[in-house]
Amino acid sequence: MSRLPSLLASLLIVFNTHVVHADDEAELRTFLESYVQAFNQHDADAISQMWGEQARFLDRDSGEQVDGRDALHKDFSKTFEERPDLQLTGTVDSVRFLTPSIANVEGRTTTIFGEGIASESSFSAILKKEEEAWLFDTVSEWSTPIALGAADRLGELEFLIGTWVDSAAETPIVSTFRWSPNGSFLIRSFHLQDGEDFARQGTQIIGWDPRSLEIRSWSFHADGSFGDGVWSRNGETWMIKSTQTLSDGNAASGTYLMTLQNDGTLRVELVGHEIAGEPIPASGSSTLSRLADDSELSTTNEVEAGGDNQ
Repeated sequence: MSRLPSLLASLLIVFNTHVVHADDEAELRTFLESYVQAFNQHDADAISQMWGEQARFLDRDSGEQVDGRDALHKDFSKTFEERPDLQLTGTVDSVRFLTPSIANVEGRTTTIFGEGIASESSFSAILKKEEEAWLFDTVSEWSTPIALGAADRLGELEFLIGTWVDSAAETPIVSTFRWSPNGSFLIRSFHLQDGEDFARQGTQIIGWDPRSLEIRSWSFHADGSFGDGVWSRNGETWMIKSTQTLSDGNAASGTYLMTLQNDGTLRVELVGHEIAGEPIPASGSSTLSRLADDSELSTTNEVEAGGDNQ
């Protein structure tokens, strides 16, 4: 019963609801707060007494079902023994009094284990008032993925922030990565170091596509060419499948392999490169170094990762 504890933490939240009488709401709220207090103390005896004798818990994901107060007590005892660092937060989305003695509670909870590991669930619970005391009667729960914003999705690319160059290249092109003001995009600017070849300048924007659920990039070059790429990770290597429309109207494609080395350098290789359907011989890999500051640009012959056609 993997998520039973997370369900009930949410009931501590103060909620807005349609109630039959104000006293009913206050009494139910007191019960819920008492339950959470007992839960946070890992008191399986007190918690199980807050469930009805024939209460039922259902995990919709696994289909696992636990019936009865005694079985629930065993599960709580086992959970507290196995998860001594368990922490719970939650939000109640709605509470409805079906009758003065029956209430329906729905909401979301987050279970936080040691080391900050978290999982989120949604739940629906029916509580009944028996002999002047509220008890849980039936509870069902199912997992809901924690929503991540664009900045969270791009967090793995944090290592790119800064200015990178390749000391082995003959043509000095420099790439600089920075966050957009709101952190939703990574922006890469690249240019020829001597500033004379304006065609070899441009901007690449890297972001999270919430519709296709993948990291994508869009590149724009001073010579009028443009392209896009799809990013994915395979172990320690990032793969960028790139397509481009060249300034002469031809199409180009290729896959960049980008790996952060143990010494802090960045290894970049272009494979499967084609222009107008014709294979282009591989040019080998590049090893990029991050510059400490812009003053180093005047003393190095360096070029951006993998060329300027991503």
